[in-house]
Amino acid sequence: MKHGNNPETATAFVNYEEMIGSNLYSFGDIIKSYNTVIATHFGGVILLTCWDYSHTTQRHKLHISRAAKGVTIFEVPNIYRWNGLNESDHQTNFEYLREEAQTAYKKSQRARADHTRKFWEEETQRRTETARKYRELFLSK
Repeated sequence: MKHGNNPETATAFVNYEEMIGSNLYSFGDIIKSYNTVIATHFGGVILLTCWDYSHTTQRHKLHISRAAKGVTIFEVPNIYRWNGLNESDHQTNFEYLREEAQTAYKKSQRARADHTRKFWEEETQRRTETARKYRELFLSK
């Protein structure tokens, strides 16, 4: 397996390649921070864990996000199982994304400054669209 720095390892993951970075390991379809799977390729998109675990793992996630420009990424709680994600995992992920949109909406309603309200209104739209897209891709009609 090739060795590289963490940004190179994240890029290798996005391209389904194997590489070892500094406590970041790409196995092609999954990438681990230390010994925890933090992202997977699934159904043509990348599922990135919503959990941060540590400051280092937050940086590893940032490397993946930067390397995956142009690739759809969903930051969700359920990203990997040996036998694949099931309908319940996808439902939990969708509910998480929907709750994130609801949280943004509540923040937009409480905002006092116009620029803050505008930010949270835009964030509400973005998060709502993300939840809708996830539902379309992974949940049965």
